[in-house]
Amino acid sequence: MMLPHVLLAKMLLGYNAWKYTDVEAMKEKFAKLLLGEDITGGYKGLSTALALSNAITNLATTVFGELWKLEPLSEERKTKWQREMDWLLSPTNYMVELVPSRQNGANGRTVEIMIPKARADIHINLPALKKLDSMLIETLDSMVDTEFGYVEGGSRAEGQNRTPGQSKRWWLPSPQVPATGLSDTAKNKLLK
Repeated sequence: MMLPHVLLAKMLLGYNAWKYTDVEAMKEKFAKLLLGEDITGGYKGLSTALALSNAITNLATTVFGELWKLEPLSEERKTKWQREMDWLLSPTNYMVELVPSRQNGANGRTVEIMIPKARADIHINLPALKKLDSMLIETLDSMVDTEFGYVEGGSRAEGQNRTPGQSKRWWLPSPQVPATGLSDTAKNKLLK
């Protein structure tokens, strides 16, 4: 039996418009992170940092895995990448280390306590990784109206009968450069 709110949403939005909501997707991702990818709740989970690394790797594979040409990402993929990276990186705000600190008490005595401090590795490396991420997206976005193009290698069915001289990666598009070569402007743009 269908839940009333699901039925109402399907009636109001149309059956095809009902999608997995962002909140539900975020809950699922964080549950996997907290359980260390062991969704049974057992003791075989990974550390949170390793689960986070695996989640980012899997997201990158999903978004960039079939990008075989130098071309801008679709808006859908770009939005997915940015939204889910924000989700996955949000726990890093709470990854801290405890360091000793001195605090003066009300009676004038000095007491040593442990206070949270942002982890040095995250504080140093995360901004650099965010910069590299923005550079990658910028570079892909700039790949419009290029002097080079691509020739499709063929379908998988055609690959069964390939000749010995053909590439092992026959299904990937092959870059094609004009006979005169790339202009200096195009070369500089690619080398940036």
